[in-house]
Amino acid sequence: MAAGFSIEIENIEKLKTELTKVEIGNVDSVFTKQIDIDAEISHKLISYDTLDEINKLKPFGIGNPEPVFLIKNMKVFNISIFGKNNSHIKYFLTDEDGMKLLPSHLTEKICKMQ
Repeated sequence: MAAGFSIEIENIEKLKTELTKVEIGNVDSVFTKQIDIDAEISHKLISYDTLDEINKLKPFGIGNPEPVFLIKNMKVFNISIFGKNNSHIKYFLTDEDGMKLLPSHLTEKICKMQ
């Protein structure tokens, strides 16, 4: 069974407090977005060839969700926001050794970064 409701942002803390009173459990987990990771991969696997292989799995949708990968120990640098309504972001990633890697136009197509 499922249910839904709308709440004003300023009332979320009050809702958390009230839900805690009825012992619903870990209330913070209810308000935390969970991302299901399909696989942990090395940054060395990110390439246009990898993107081509992933594209062979299309079409994505119900019953065949787009894969989500996790790459650990990466840092974001040189972030810039641009475009109409600041709707685009450009960044680069570095690995743990500080090597500059992976421009955003490639990583966004392969990795969902949220």
